[in-house]
Amino acid sequence: MTPMHLKRIRELEKEVAALEQLLVEKELESKLREDVLKKS
Repeated sequence: MTPMHLKRIRELEKEVAALEQLLVEKELESKLREDVLKKS
């Protein structure tokens, strides 16, 4: 593997981590919305 490949892999890993965090936030937001609607 060339250094360029390794750099690209690191970039993709960072992107995946950011997307996973975004997904967690969206799931939490959805759960909170459901909880609020149930209490109404």
